[in-house]
Amino acid sequence: MYVFVLALLSIATMILTMRILDLTKMPAWMKKRRRNTRRYICLDPYWRKKGLFDWLTGGPNVQRVLANLPTELEELDVSGTDIASLPALLPSGLKTLSARNCRNLKGITALPDSIEVLDFWGCEALAQLPESLPTSLKELYVVGTALTALPKLPSGLQQFDARCSSQLAQLHSDWPEFRISPEANTGSLHWLNLCGTPAANDITGNLPDVVLTQVRTIGHAGWRMNSAWVGSYHFAGQPMPAMRIY
Repeated sequence: MYVFVLALLSIATMILTMRILDLTKMPAWMKKRRRNTRRYICLDPYWRKKGLFDWLTGGPNVQRVLANLPTELEELDVSGTDIASLPALLPSGLKTLSARNCRNLKGITALPDSIEVLDFWGCEALAQLPESLPTSLKELYVVGTALTALPKLPSGLQQFDARCSSQLAQLHSDWPEFRISPEANTGSLHWLNLCGTPAANDITGNLPDVVLTQVRTIGHAGWRMNSAWVGSYHFAGQPMPAMRIY
């Protein structure tokens, strides 16, 4: 009996250790694994929740899934896949589109106006976005892409991150109204990161002078909330606070 209890305790310790290691290794902003539904589809080969026979079948056929997306779909994650393009017609109610590290993705021709979050982080071949971005867009991440120019940003955009897109030189001068601090009652855009882009040096437009100066000097400006870190806000130019230990 004593040996049995010890064995159970050892197994429990191993499981707990694995969980702790996994939590400290994975970024805190990552979502918990969820099963695919008609509202949520994840095709990320690492992050999607795998079925019982996935190890034998190799997982879903990405192109087949993309060709048959449900009309109710609200979140689509194709991160880490080898797609070169996305369907011309995505579901009209789609709110979040994540395509991180899709290294073969070269261009996007159209997006539904319902999209609130676009994440093309690490899509190093991406050189084209639609001429008009979704009017509902709140967050746009085009980090490390091959984009050379961007269209006018939607008036409700809150966060824009294009760091390390080394060819990005042309930006529209008509910016969303900048929300200079969390306490401000007006404005929407509050995080702007152009570090490592030619556009940072020549940024112009209707942004506050302090924001223009900060972007030209250190590459980014504004503030953001980040639940992965202790403290309510992180301000541009300040070091990130101590990481929360779970």
